[in-house]
Order: sequence, then C-alpha cells, then structure tokens
Amino acid sequence: MSTRRRWFRALAVRGRLALLVALPLAALTPLPASGQEAPPPSLQVVAVTHAPDGTITLSLSRTADGLDPISVSAILNGVPVDVASLEESRPDPTSVTIVVDTSGSMQGAPLASAQDAARALVERLDPDDPVAIVGFSAQPVLLSDFTTDREVTRAVLNTLVAAGDTALFDAVRLSADLLANAPTQGSRAMVLLSDGVDSGDSGDAAEGLALVAAQDIDVYAFALGSETDVEYLQRLSATGAYWEVASEEALASLFESLGNRLGATIRVDIAAPPLPIGEHTVELRGNLNGTPVTAQTTLNVTNDALLSAEVTENEVDRLVVALQTSVPLAMLDIRGVIGGVEVRPTREGTVFFDYWLLTPGSHEAEIIANVSGGLAARRTITVDIPVLEPILTVRTDTSVTPPVLNVSARVQGGGEGSVLRVLVDREVLAEGPANETLMVGAEGLDDATVELVGADATALVSESVRALSADVAKDGGGVSLMTILLGLGAVGAAGGAGFLYWRQRQAPPAPAVRSMRARPVRRAVPAAVTRDTLGQLILRTPEGSERAIPMGLKPLTVGSSIDCDVVLHSPAIRPVHARVSARPNGEFQVHGVAQSSASPYLNDRHDEWAVLSSGESIAIGDHVITLLTEAETEEVGHAIFHD
Repeated sequence: MSTRRRWFRALAVRGRLALLVALPLAALTPLPASGQEAPPPSLQVVAVTHAPDGTITLSLSRTADGLDPISVSAILNGVPVDVASLEESRPDPTSVTIVVDTSGSMQGAPLASAQDAARALVERLDPDDPVAIVGFSAQPVLLSDFTTDREVTRAVLNTLVAAGDTALFDAVRLSADLLANAPTQGSRAMVLLSDGVDSGDSGDAAEGLALVAAQDIDVYAFALGSETDVEYLQRLSATGAYWEVASEEALASLFESLGNRLGATIRVDIAAPPLPIGEHTVELRGNLNGTPVTAQTTLNVTNDALLSAEVTENEVDRLVVALQTSVPLAMLDIRGVIGGVEVRPTREGTVFFDYWLLTPGSHEAEIIANVSGGLAARRTITVDIPVLEPILTVRTDTSVTPPVLNVSARVQGGGEGSVLRVLVDREVLAEGPANETLMVGAEGLDDATVELVGADATALVSESVRALSADVAKDGGGVSLMTILLGLGAVGAAGGAGFLYWRQRQAPPAPAVRSMRARPVRRAVPAAVTRDTLGQLILRTPEGSERAIPMGLKPLTVGSSIDCDVVLHSPAIRPVHARVSARPNGEFQVHGVAQSSASPYLNDRHDEWAVLSSGESIAIGDHVITLLTEAETEEVGHAIFHD
C-alpha cells in the first residue's frame, strides 16, 4: 500500500479526521532540467479543514523536495500550537472511479449538484491520475473508461440523466472490477455518491464489500439526504471516509476538499483547542531544501458538529435535554436558556428545565456553548411547556408552642404578584407573597379560609381549614384509664430520653436518618443575631468519608452541579437537589428543590420540605447529611468529621 493511501485511512467515519502517525520524510531533491532554473522553494496551502474534534488539517503542495520535519511549526491566531503529524511523499498516480447515482430520485437539483461536485474533484486531481465514470440507476453503466483527458471526463459528466431504480450493489462491484485492472500501479480510490438504498435486484451486498477489501480500494462515500443505506456505505468506506451531506450546496465543497487531498503531496495535522465560530489565521513554517518557507491560510470555523441537543424526556415537572459534544464537555462553557431562566448541564451532559419556573406555552430553548474567545455553538429547540395547576399546602405544626398554621404555594412562572391570604369571616387575618411560607398563630383559630390569589386579584385556589384550638387538648371532665396509662408511658419515655441524652454526652453518636416533614415555617432571623456561623453540615459519602461544612445565615445548595455549595457525585442526585438553611433557634430547614417520580429526593421520599433539629440526619441520594448547631459542634469535638 502506498504512503499516499495511508493518508486517507486517517479520515474518520462521518468526516472526523483522526491524527496521523508521523512517517519518515523523503529528502530527495530532483535536478532541474537542462537549461532551466529550479523554481524557488515554496509551500502552498491547497486546502484546510477543521474537524469536530478540533484537529486542523492542511494539505500542501511544494516546489521542491526535502521538507525538514523537525523544522515544521504551526501558529494559530499568532499563538504556537502542536503539529500532531506530518507526511510527505511522491506517490504514483492514483486511479479514481467516480460512481454517481442516476436513479429517478436524483432528478433536478441533486443530479446537477453531483455533476458540479464531480467536475470540481476532477479539476483538483493530479494531471496524471486516470479517471473513470460509472453511472447507475436500474443497472450500472461504464460511461467513460480510465483516461487522463479531462475534457473527455467533463463531457461525460455533462451527459448524466436521472431515471429508474438504484442498483447500488452492482455499481460497487463494477467499479471494484475496473479498479482491479487499473492502468497505474499507484493507489486506487472509489468516489461514490448515492441518495438511496439498493432496489433489491442487484445481488448481494457482501460481494462488493469483499471485492473492495481484496483489491485494497479506498472508498470515499457520500450519502446525499436522509434516505440512504447508511450502514452499508459506512462499511464500504472503512478504509476511506464517509460523509452525510445535508444539502446539495455542501456537496461541491466536500468534493473539492477530497480532490485536494487526492492530489496533494504534503499533509499536516495540527492539534488545536475548541475554537469560536469565525475566521482564524493558520500559519505553517519550516525549511524546504534548506530554505525557510512559510504557508498561511484563513480557516473558517463553523462548528456544525461540535454540539447537538435533543429533548429526551418530558417529565411531570421538568424538561430533559440531552447534549452530545465532539470534544470533552469540560472544554466547553455550556448553559441552557428558556425565557430568561438559565441552567447549567450536569457532568453527564444533561440539561434540566423546571416547568414551575417557566410560563406555559411554546418557547425557544437555547443551548449555548462558549470557549475562550467567544461563541462556539448555539442550538435552538422549540419546546412546549405544559400548564401546571397551582398547589396550595396548609399544615398545622404542633411541634412548636403555641401551634402554628403554615401556608405555602407553588405557582408556575415564579408566582410574581401572587398573594397568600388567611381569612376569617372573609376578613384578611394575614397575607404574604406566594413564593414565601406564610405563618399564622393557630391557637384559637377556627374555620379559616386560605386563598391563593393571582396577580390579577383572581382567586386561583382556596381551602377551608379548622386549625388547632386552644382547648383541643382538653377532653372534658374526668380522667380515663387510658389517660392514666398514657401519662405513665410519657413518664417512662421521658426517663428513657434522659438516659439517652446522658449516653450521647459520652461520645459522638452515629446520627439516625429521619423522615421528611411537611413544609416548615420560614422564620425571620432576629436582628440581634450577628455571628457568621450557626452550625455545621456534616457530609458522609457512601464510602464512609466525612467532612464538615460551616453554615451561616446564607443557605447552602446541595446537588451534582459544580455551581452548588455542596457537590455530591451520584446518578441519583439532581444538578440542584436541595437547599439547607440553619436557623438561630437551633433548627435546620431542608428544601427539596424539585420533585420526580424517576428518582428519590430525600429519605427515599418525594416530600419537598423537612425541619430537623440539631444532631438529626437526612439522606440525599446515597449520601447522608448530619446537621449540628455551633454549640453542639463544640461539645462533640467535630474534628473527627473532617476528611
């Protein structure tokens, strides 16, 4: 196999260009013809491409042999970059068959584009490269045998007419037979363009694949449109390259690029980081036959294949968008935006949009990727946000004295302008913003009505509540046997609690994981509280390691996103999973940011809120968090919880 053929084995499937292994370079300089001066040594960039993985490939011609590989260096936008590989050769002429689909589906613009593309490829081949033309519809036809007469080849291409079925397999076999008897000893290349699948009457696909492999033929397959036999063309082009062409307009430039590569004598791959969209200057420097030479070109970066985004799932309360990138996700700064709501992807490349934060209706979801220097890619998806009915939650909290009525709500779009009200006899007893928890003393409160009122003063939802009265614990006259038994049980429980408290003072306990409660009261922070640290959050991983995180007045966010204050690495953890707040009264408030039926949130339940006392724990995914006040932290000597 010639050196030149090895170049194209580096072309990746679907147009990705792989890095080449550097080969020894020839250092022979031909003598000029008698009476003629040799042209001055120079390099000329024939073509430049930018692969989705960031590789920049230059195809060059030169006026003299003897390029010193050690001297070659590359500069991108004025900054030196690595030369990944370089190859130079003086190959024998390459025999090329151009195989064009002329079935009925190619009528009109597709066939005209194929003719233009084939002509562009022929013009860029070496003049000594023989070319044959095969057209195929219901059966393949040899339209022009191998010739170096470009006028003959162009004239044949002009005669192509589209009609009939698609004898794809027969066309491949005919082309392979022609190349088996090619007039040159150099490389053999088949350039195949098709917009369909085999009609089923042209034999076995395996026979053509076997001939191509046996004759060591490099196949460069172009799939025009979305109805092609992708699997077959990919297998056929295993030693060449395969492209999916979305439009006729892109076809000519791809054929030109291939022609440049088939006719060029030097190829250089440059390893580059992801580049922003736009024009970039690429410069190559080296010594050619002892003379310093420079070649420069402009690279237009589009990053069409850098990023793709697809809606994979519509869950009850969120939209799930999966991302695919041709470079490691960490090399890109990605964010998703819908209607002013901005989110970041997980490490696995998934973007979650919370329906509660968005207004219902059709929206344009934008996935934006930036790199150093500017915008690298932008993808837009049209999504439909469903309507979520407002949720009103009313709870009487008897764990505090006196009892408290907690009222909270969820309103789609953030609930700006919406109001929570507690009414007695249609008189407003208390009200507050819908995005806050409203707290009202419940003692002596009877037959209240709770309303969620929209920004337009329309009642969205209401609920009647009979809250805890002051005499609810009184059971009339007399003391029953059950009351006595309950009293004795309470005394025993108090004694047991005292013993447990004494044991807890002796050594730091392993905290017990407790269940969620309903929504807590959002108590205001007293103005007199000025210290920075109210307690500590103790994180225990599934592996058993622990670390302590100070907690102040500012809540801590917990999740898998790197933007969270506490980052947990687990498939069960959402990007922003929960929010934890320390309160000056010694309690802790845990808020599950979103709900899902697909994965547990807190303690394997989907409750939204929990209120914990110091020393209690809660499970988030497969991690356990213990919460301690500052005073209790000092008592138990919390150095043991640090990694």
